[in-house]
Amino acid sequence: AEQLRKGRLQLRDNRKMGIYLAYFQQETSTAGPPDEIAEKFRLPLLDPDCRGLILSTRPDALRPEILDRLAAIHDEMPGKEFLVELGLQTARDETLRLLNRNHTYGDFVEAVRLLRTLPFVQVGVHLILCLPGEETPDMLDTIRRVCGLGVDYMKLHHLQVIRGTRLHEMASRSPLRPWSAEEYIDLLALLLPAIPRRVVMHRLWSNADPELLIEPRWGLVTSALQERLLRRLKTGGLAQGCRVDG
Repeated sequence: AEQLRKGRLQLRDNRKMGIYLAYFQQETSTAGPPDEIAEKFRLPLLDPDCRGLILSTRPDALRPEILDRLAAIHDEMPGKEFLVELGLQTARDETLRLLNRNHTYGDFVEAVRLLRTLPFVQVGVHLILCLPGEETPDMLDTIRRVCGLGVDYMKLHHLQVIRGTRLHEMASRSPLRPWSAEEYIDLLALLLPAIPRRVVMHRLWSNADPELLIEPRWGLVTSALQERLLRRLKTGGLAQGCRVDG
């Protein structure tokens, strides 16, 4: 309740916004006792200005009991939106093992199947590009596979090495291949045409705390990246879905 109060004040005072979606992002939102979780999900929806929920979770953390609770909340509060985003990162199981994700691409496929039993849920996927050992064909394969499952929205961003993490230790022992900003823009220009227009893009990049970021350090703000991407797409006569939507 206190987080909601502070969030409402920030929206009102800093962004001049009244309506919102409640985003359960930190850690795994569907882990824990189902009834306790359901009460937390229900709390923001009691506010008329809250138009729905975004629930971030792992592909292997969706139990039938949780889906039952979501269905009950939806029946109680018709008209609210429900978005569930699954942290897949990559469809390549070898990379998932390297990242110590402890789930497989098969777990993701099963999670999408379960979520499709709830027709009111929008299914999203979170992917990290430029992971160790992956090149452009691997990332394009991931995009094609998740789009083939009919996801409704997608979040993309590039790999960032954060100080003090196991990835930082890995990079110090064996330097990772650095992707420049221009290479990343070229990568997006290749991937976006393979993503159907019906898929809503929620994110294309992310900016870590400069004091914690080891690499890549591009020194560019989001607006500059956006301008470069739009210019690259325009120059190439490209757009999202242009190679799959006909």
